Amino acid sequence: MYRRLVVIIALLLIMNTMLASTSNEGSWWGSVISWYQYPDVEQIAGSQPTYVIVDPDYGPNDEPWTRDDLDRLKSVGVKVIAYLNIGFAEEWRNYWNETWSEDEHPEWLYWVEYPDWPGEYFVAYRHSSAWESGGWVDILKNELDKIVSMGFDGVRMDNIDSCDMWENPDEYGLAGDIPEVDNATEWMIYLVGNLSSYVKSIKPGFIVVANMGGRLDLLENNSFLASIDVVEREEVWYSDNTPVDPVETSEALYWLRYARDHGKDVVVTDYAWSREYVEDALSKARDEGFYIYVAPNYDLDCLPLYIPVYDGIDVAGSPQPVVAWSYQGVYGGDWVNSSIYIAHFTPEGLTDTTLLSGTDSIDRHVSCSCEPGSDRVLVVWETNEDTVDYTWIKGVLVDPSDLSIVAEVTIARDDGVPIYYPSITTFNNYYYVVYVKDTSLYYALVSMSGAVVDRVYIGEVGGNKWTSVDSGSSGVLILWLSKDGVLKATLVSGSDILWTRDVSDQAEPYRFGVVYVDGKGYLIVYQRGDSAISILLNGNGDIIASLSNIPDITWCPRLLCFSEDIVAYTGIGKLYYLWIKSIEYIGSVDIEFRSTTGTGLLEYNGLLYALGPGVNENNTLVLETIANPPQPIPESSSVVLSILIMAFIAVFLIWKNKV
Repeated sequence: MYRRLVVIIALLLIMNTMLASTSNEGSWWGSVISWYQYPDVEQIAGSQPTYVIVDPDYGPNDEPWTRDDLDRLKSVGVKVIAYLNIGFAEEWRNYWNETWSEDEHPEWLYWVEYPDWPGEYFVAYRHSSAWESGGWVDILKNELDKIVSMGFDGVRMDNIDSCDMWENPDEYGLAGDIPEVDNATEWMIYLVGNLSSYVKSIKPGFIVVANMGGRLDLLENNSFLASIDVVEREEVWYSDNTPVDPVETSEALYWLRYARDHGKDVVVTDYAWSREYVEDALSKARDEGFYIYVAPNYDLDCLPLYIPVYDGIDVAGSPQPVVAWSYQGVYGGDWVNSSIYIAHFTPEGLTDTTLLSGTDSIDRHVSCSCEPGSDRVLVVWETNEDTVDYTWIKGVLVDPSDLSIVAEVTIARDDGVPIYYPSITTFNNYYYVVYVKDTSLYYALVSMSGAVVDRVYIGEVGGNKWTSVDSGSSGVLILWLSKDGVLKATLVSGSDILWTRDVSDQAEPYRFGVVYVDGKGYLIVYQRGDSAISILLNGNGDIIASLSNIPDITWCPRLLCFSEDIVAYTGIGKLYYLWIKSIEYIGSVDIEFRSTTGTGLLEYNGLLYALGPGVNENNTLVLETIANPPQPIPESSSVVLSILIMAFIAVFLIWKNKV
């Protein structure tokens, strides 16, 4: 009996522990992007398309895409598709052998360049040598292996219509350069099917996009149609900012509708930059149920202005909070570059939305702050005017009562040297604006009147330009990632650097934040691998407490001290709560929007609110009221509850035994 009693009490204690730790817890614009040269991960993530098509070897900074960059896009629902040229060999790819020449090259490789595309050579994919070990098909499968291992969701097979050149070389001015091949189409159908089966066998659900070009009729082949998931066709309505011949458009639409009606997603890529043409193409694609990207040029190196992009949301001010954010897209009937907007916060929504920056510049990465009770809010951002080819940090002092500009401030500018990513806080009647100049981290000390008093060098950063700052009783803590990949915390006061300490050498870029908890210290949350870690530092940089394996923190996160002991931090479509006693994870709540480019958090009249990107044509942020965070059960209460439960069980068992 006593053994049974011990087991029951142990189980109830386990349940009580679990109770204490867990129970309190196609878009209107087309929704597809093709961006091959110098893609901007933040802009893509801030627009949240369904599909984005990129070159796997040339991602941000002209380097191959990283898992972190892909995860940032995939976390907001983007399907990232990798380009693969299956009809031509490209001499700038890793598979290209530098010993190949006109006199010595594989049998399957024809030393004839694709007209108007230097460096791309015809591939005889139907040649037996192409299917031998180390041949063209093996090269393509190795490329698919690489694409899968990098973390892509799918592949865009390009130049499928090269089969038409092999069958009709004279029509392309290639007579005598390449032989006429009667069955090139059949071999292309076989090649696509073979590659599709291969990649889907190593990654089920992998998306195969077929850029059909001039051979949409291949869709009539049931085997070919079954091997692909998405059908793409370029220049359906517009080419080079000119309407396509109606006969060609009509024929293309016949086959695209055929694909749509057979359950395939359809992607159209048109090339137009006149607003009338762009809006016409968007409207027609919507009517057809197609995805569409209307590219502003043939270089595919930037986003057109019709696509809404959010980039950063911040909140400052009391009792009348001011919200600041960056937005590109349709606003007030116009197409606008990335610009800075501010508005008054109310529990019912934002009011008095005001365009703060000009439309002749590109303005991003906004941050704002004010002293408690101050009648001035300093808004800072990264700007790039049309007259220069570098970025610098600009700021304005705003009167929070009417959102009027009191003064303009140049935070940091050095002709020809790019300056990035400001973040701001206040301490002892000064604004502290942290920024990156090329690869050097600085902060500007700015008076309440907007005068820059000093600029202080902190250290060298790597590719990550994100910083997180907050002020506390000991000074301003700056959280940053060094060029060696070490997450560092630096405490400053005035023009003095008080100390710098290493936090982690395994922190993920852009995924860290800090908030001051009154009377306790500086709480840091950062991502390391598959989970986040939180540590609490005192004013001397000593670790007071830490907690591992907490839920993921998002990119460019926000942290908010909601009450004396509870901190909220942003995840993907989530807010997570930590109880700051010895650091304890106490629960989460879903939020309506998903963002990896910024989320605003604020407390107003005792309630918690979240602001996120709406990604719509009205520049409207999503405002969500969050239920009060769960309150942790005090440790003493938990002990008392356990004692009462055990006492009740003991009395019950004694009574039952007597009966």
